[in-house]
Amino acid sequence: MTNNEIQVTGMKALHKALGLVEAARFVAYIQREPYDFTNGIKALENELGPAGAKSFVATLRKNKFDYTKWQQNLYEGMTLEEFDRQVLATQQRLCGDAPQRKRAAPERELAAAN
Repeated sequence: MTNNEIQVTGMKALHKALGLVEAARFVAYIQREPYDFTNGIKALENELGPAGAKSFVATLRKNKFDYTKWQQNLYEGMTLEEFDRQVLATQQRLCGDAPQRKRAAPERELAAAN
């Protein structure tokens, strides 16, 4: 399919599923939002399935999910070493065999900074 065919087919699908006004809102939002949602949607669909991913998004919108408040509690009770291990594991997962950064023990870094 050409880009034009993709756009026409996509717009027809949006109009059919959402109606003209909601389709226009959706397109306007996607065009002004600089973030590429593809990886996030794929991650949700892989973990929750297509229906679960849709429910997740709907729940966020309906309940006005406060990400900042949730994130503040995310690392509660975690030591700096545990946090560092999670960061390195995520880096390894996302970057493959990227070289591991060499770090001093986190406690020594904090003491040196003070």
